[in-house]
Amino acid sequence: MKISVIIPTTASAARAACLRQAIASVQAQVGVEAEALVVVNGDRAEPTLVESIERLPAVRVLRLPQANLPKALLHGRENVAAAFFSQLDDDDELLPDALRVRLDALAADDSVDVVVTRGLCASSDHEAESVASLNYARSDPLMAILERNWLYPGSALYRSKTIGPDYFCDVPSYLEWTYIGARLALKRRVVFLDDVTF
Repeated sequence: MKISVIIPTTASAARAACLRQAIASVQAQVGVEAEALVVVNGDRAEPTLVESIERLPAVRVLRLPQANLPKALLHGRENVAAAFFSQLDDDDELLPDALRVRLDALAADDSVDVVVTRGLCASSDHEAESVASLNYARSDPLMAILERNWLYPGSALYRSKTIGPDYFCDVPSYLEWTYIGARLALKRRVVFLDDVTF
């Protein structure tokens, strides 16, 4: 099954190396057919960078004239044609089996709308897990996300049939993922895996 991974980016020269790594991590996914849905966000894009990524396999490029992350997420979601989708910031990477692990959980139970996993946060001198466990979120995802965010860029796989563009409408410019996570927790079934996938 095909999976679209929305990657919002300014595609500026300063973002070139990390953007290429993010796209490469989508292309390197094992056990699934993944496409990078790159949303060029605003007018600071480096034309040669955009042209080069447009030529890459399994990459589709969209353009949004005004730089605005929530609108870029919405624009990406509006252009998802695959049965499942994910999202990745342009400075993040998926581990090679990230999408397969999440897809297995969605495929095993049609009542599941979203699968959320853990990740690693890396800096120049150390690497740490985003959270030690997602147990705190399992019993009451809504209360949990208000206490500590469990939805990060790159952490989830969504079922397109049930998570439509409306979940990405009217998203505030700050705490975007807390807001989206709260909306999901109110209306949809979210499953949490302790696998580290991004």
